[in-house]
Amino acid sequence: MMSLLRRIVVLVLVLAASRASATDLTSSSAAAAAESVASGQPATTPPPVVTPPTRDPTLPNAELRAALDKSGHSTAGAGHAAVKAPEIVLRGRIQMAGQPVKALIEVGGKGLYPVTEGTRLTVESGRGESLTLQVVRLTLDEVEIEIVGLHQKVTVR
Repeated sequence: MMSLLRRIVVLVLVLAASRASATDLTSSSAAAAAESVASGQPATTPPPVVTPPTRDPTLPNAELRAALDKSGHSTAGAGHAAVKAPEIVLRGRIQMAGQPVKALIEVGGKGLYPVTEGTRLTVESGRGESLTLQVVRLTLDEVEIEIVGLHQKVTVR
């Protein structure tokens, strides 16, 4: 019974080796594995060969860069991270009779700024670049801020 089981295992291994790709098993290693199973020794297979990628998959290829250049969007340069907007937190709102609504915002955890509608602030992003923030709309419910360099609008409530 045991010899029949070994013959079946050898047959399966030889069949699998003949169908395997060149990176999985070579025919000589399959034959060696079949012989070791037939002789009662555990079969060992070599580890698969891993080839490193030829290019960085996170960077756009030439075709995509050309399409982005035509559309006017930025790729942030090869190997450069995009500018990140700082965290903006609304700390308070003030409304006094006869005066426009004011708000107190915290930018990047570094400073508190009193703002009104139309106020422009120049602050540092997390990477040392300067960003200009402009308060577009200010109500008692929310503050809408445009990040001028990034062409983004943020609503803070």
